[in-house]
Amino acid sequence: MSLRCLTSVTRDGGVATCAVAGLLTVVGLQPVLAIDVNLSMEEAQKALEAGRAPMEKANYRLEAFGRQEAAESKKRKTDVRMPEEFIKKVVDMPNMEIEVQLCGDDEYFAEGALIELQQGSKKIKPIDIGKAERGRKNEGSGPTYRSRFTALFAYEKFDPTAASVFVVNLQDGNEARIFAEFSKVK
Repeated sequence: MSLRCLTSVTRDGGVATCAVAGLLTVVGLQPVLAIDVNLSMEEAQKALEAGRAPMEKANYRLEAFGRQEAAESKKRKTDVRMPEEFIKKVVDMPNMEIEVQLCGDDEYFAEGALIELQQGSKKIKPIDIGKAERGRKNEGSGPTYRSRFTALFAYEKFDPTAASVFVVNLQDGNEARIFAEFSKVK
């Protein structure tokens, strides 16, 4: 799974950080409920349907695909739907995939970035971290470059009801903390 938008941006030591994701959406700073990773096929289909309509807040990780279906359907002027095999694969995923976007002043500032999920004194390491992209030029003022990388965290390793912080450490010693609320995420 991946996070559509972690609701905070941190600027620490010249590095602005925003965590983003594709399948999993983190919404607001509300009381933490839980991440539902055991959706039925019917619930998955309902989530896709919900994503096809304009929505202010996301409640299911599959809504992003519903929005994608709607956009493709509009572009092609015909209904575009995700295959059932793909939906089942998403529902059965044992991991949460997050995409972290970083801004910095050097083209290679994000190389070797590390991330962990902290819940109180518990530190959860990702099961995999993708290589950071080479920085791309930003327009306007602020940090000159932006980069991103992905990380996978096993659902079984963390508590979806606990207060959570993603900690990103860069090779230059800078650290960014991204607070995550997993409320209303399914």
